Amino acid sequence: MRRLGLLFAVLLFALPVLGQERGGGALRMDVNSFSYLRHLFPQLLAVDETGRVIPATDATGELVEDWSVEFGEFVAPDGVVRGRTLVTYTLRDDLTWADGAPITAFDAFPSSIRATWGFADGGRDTYYDGVGRLLNNLTEAIYAPYSEHEIQMLVPAETCAALEARPNFPITSVHRTSPDALQEIAGELDPDQSVYHRHEQALRFLNPSVSYRPRMAFDVIAPGFRLVEVGDDYSRLLVGDLAITTRFSDYADRSEEVKAFISGDLDVIINPSYTLRADLRSVPGVQIVEQVGRAWYALGFNFADPQNPRSAFDAATGEPLDQGAHPLFSDLRVRQAIRLALNPDALGAAATAGHYTRLASDQLPWSWAYNPDLAIPKSDPFEARLLLDSLGWRDWDGDGIRECHDCATAEEDAVMEFSLLYSSYDSVAAITARGIAEQLRRVGVQVSLRETSGSVEYDANAQDFGAYLLAVAEQQPVAADRARLYRQSEDTVYGEGVNFISYVNPELEAVFDRAAHAPDCDYDLRAEALREASAILYDDIPYLPLFAVNDFYAAQGWVSGFAPRQNDPFWNIDSWVVNR
Repeated sequence: MRRLGLLFAVLLFALPVLGQERGGGALRMDVNSFSYLRHLFPQLLAVDETGRVIPATDATGELVEDWSVEFGEFVAPDGVVRGRTLVTYTLRDDLTWADGAPITAFDAFPSSIRATWGFADGGRDTYYDGVGRLLNNLTEAIYAPYSEHEIQMLVPAETCAALEARPNFPITSVHRTSPDALQEIAGELDPDQSVYHRHEQALRFLNPSVSYRPRMAFDVIAPGFRLVEVGDDYSRLLVGDLAITTRFSDYADRSEEVKAFISGDLDVIINPSYTLRADLRSVPGVQIVEQVGRAWYALGFNFADPQNPRSAFDAATGEPLDQGAHPLFSDLRVRQAIRLALNPDALGAAATAGHYTRLASDQLPWSWAYNPDLAIPKSDPFEARLLLDSLGWRDWDGDGIRECHDCATAEEDAVMEFSLLYSSYDSVAAITARGIAEQLRRVGVQVSLRETSGSVEYDANAQDFGAYLLAVAEQQPVAADRARLYRQSEDTVYGEGVNFISYVNPELEAVFDRAAHAPDCDYDLRAEALREASAILYDDIPYLPLFAVNDFYAAQGWVSGFAPRQNDPFWNIDSWVVNR
């Protein structure tokens, strides 16, 4: 029996990692580095470097070895259809915690619920994670144990994208945190009951808030990890022959963390502040790997009349509603002109101090659905001016801002201006929004900035903006199916839909349908359809992809074995050697 385990407190709450003196062999990291060390605890799904779900093996270390996807109408006891896609995950039955207790579906249940609360990927609950979770209705997913080694997930839509609807989250040892509850739920589990009934039953016994207890499972360590000592404000463990000491305290800010690395007091640093990354390159012998990360930004154009926002369909009758047309962005040629006018390289450089990658589509270059045939769009403000001139948008009164004379979609003498919604909570978004306004002002387009201090999707739901800045952080596995952003059924003002821009494209929806119903939910077939969708979106420009933020990993020269993979700098940490 293979043994897995959990050092949950280290992931979410352990702060700077300090080790022995410089002459020793301990690896020293801070919380920002250590939070990526997901190999310390079991996770449900194995994911490859492109973000696809793959069967778990001894080499990957996760739990799910097989799965099935079933479409249909799954009804709750009250007669209401609660979902249309049921995913059944089969867990390996040869895995145990360090104390010999089996790892079961009951352990996985509370972590699945917590994932819907937005704590996925090591506790990150950021501005852009909100949109990412909404893409696949994650917040509406229903989880339920089916047997000791099977757990089911029910999602509202009928789609293969359900496979990626559950991001990985640390799995707690329920037999330690809620032993009485575990015995009760295991005794009363009835697989013949509906998914919703079993969900409610498990939720009564296995309250995620109760099970989520940091620092309770220090003696449950993952394979290859051995706990040495635990104190009130520190822990010490071994990864093979590599020692790691964690202290529960914090640096004042990331600049102190960078200073500690430069002085040699830290051995590894992950994603330091953008403006401080250049300082690390001066460290003698430093090893640096920079790659496309998980966060990306795009500019979304509202196609409907923002002065009279309406849902696509009447809530009571289902009849389509007249949403009007945006005076600028309902014209494809204006969207093309905006794309020509903007310089995403300058935007990304300003927002990330140069640590960005230009995007051609809404799929990251490492994603399983990426279309390599799409070229990075060119930036040409001069051509943008000529195109706007030809459309009747000219600076007729000489004030530097264009007005409409015989243009296709706006009233005569209308000023070429729009509001841009963004989150001021996100510094990259704020800098990017100001850059967009400045660049468009140079071609005669006036942008009024409209900031929100929280998650932008809540304000975007009102659909009373001209454009908005979308920010997404891809989860693992990657939810590459973007259908919800574009389906007309998702166009609901102050509703639960996420087609905030009132985009309508039946051809695109047909392509998304192919991806949603690919035979056996085959990843190759789904990727083929999603690449076709990217090509349609590239030509029609409902969203203008701008850039992705790069991940930045650095290790001291005396750390041997440092070789980050995509999204995983610690995959081989058990083979690292520290030779100070």
